[in-house]
Amino acid sequence: MTGAALAGLALKLLLVATALLLASLAARRSGHAMAGLLSGLPMVVGPVLGLLLLDGRAAQAQAMAAATLVCLPAMLLHSVVFAALAQRGGSWPRCMTGATLAFAMLATGLLTWRPPVGAAVLLALGLPSLATWGLQRQADRLQQALHRSGRVDTSTGAVAIPNGELGLRIVAAVALAATVLAGAPMGLPDTFSGALLALPIAGSVLPCFTLPRHGALATVRLLAGFARGLHGMVAYTTVMALGLDRAPPALVWPLGMAAAVLAAAGARRLGPNPCAHVGREGAA
Repeated sequence: MTGAALAGLALKLLLVATALLLASLAARRSGHAMAGLLSGLPMVVGPVLGLLLLDGRAAQAQAMAAATLVCLPAMLLHSVVFAALAQRGGSWPRCMTGATLAFAMLATGLLTWRPPVGAAVLLALGLPSLATWGLQRQADRLQQALHRSGRVDTSTGAVAIPNGELGLRIVAAVALAATVLAGAPMGLPDTFSGALLALPIAGSVLPCFTLPRHGALATVRLLAGFARGLHGMVAYTTVMALGLDRAPPALVWPLGMAAAVLAAAGARRLGPNPCAHVGREGAA
């Protein structure tokens, strides 16, 4: 691996570490759902594609954005499978293995099919809302079962994350990202590189730490937030995939990032407030 390639890999790993740190700090302040929401935003994909644009590789950035968009159903399936296995008492290694296999199988199928960008956009537009709704329903059922058992719901509100665990989360995220990125062969097609960017690093690491420490309900809330945050990923990759051959990159990239933030904020505002269920069900 050349010096330039090593520098690029180091920068990507730094972005992964920063994204994981911000998501974990958000959990400390605002809860699991907010951590998931931030994890679903293009906090790594956005800067990586922005660096390609700065290097004058707009066509490559556009192809990778399109591939990431095509793989969005696989990202959502990863969350759904992890949540389903967690509810059935699965350990985090079992949940992680099942979710990763599901992602790999669907992503491979989608990239083999190679749908047009327009079809990928239409497919992706409604999927985050559908997945969020399904995961929120699962969280509601788990919460109702918790109240019936007389136990206290601790899955909402600020999360206590010791500094030691925070460091372990970052190390795990960087190790996973390094395995995926550095272990891949050189000279990858842009579509495969886009699929690697689509692999939910934070969406894998955060639930693996959340499940054993905070339980299935907190994990499902986290993953519901992640699915909601993917509205921002859809917005960003759509703008990049459709706009880079129609407008200057200096305009398209910030427009895509702004669209991501607005889409995620809108999805959060329109979505249900998980805290609202506590008082109502607790009074029942």
